[in-house]
Amino acid sequence: MKDWVLKEMLKAKPITIEIVKEINKAKDQHFFDKDTMRFFRSKIHSRVLIDDKYFITSEKKCFDDETRVFSIREFDRKTGRIKTIQDSKFDSVKEAKDFLKD
Repeated sequence: MKDWVLKEMLKAKPITIEIVKEINKAKDQHFFDKDTMRFFRSKIHSRVLIDDKYFITSEKKCFDDETRVFSIREFDRKTGRIKTIQDSKFDSVKEAKDFLKD
């Protein structure tokens, strides 16, 4: 994907997770690959970026435990990479959102 197309996508308000996925893929990153998401048993709990850069995911606590834990992720607009801000620290989406408000 051309850089100018990526820049245009980033002008959207709000920036959706679909746009984040497209940019992540275009920058040869693999955070949202089906195999990656399946391996970590990840789910995305944000439809748009929070504060224009964060989103929340959940993963299974362990492979033999059905408990889900929630993490805050940050989207890097330049590289398309996803950085973990608070990993597996929250018991709910609400707790993660409240952390971002502080």
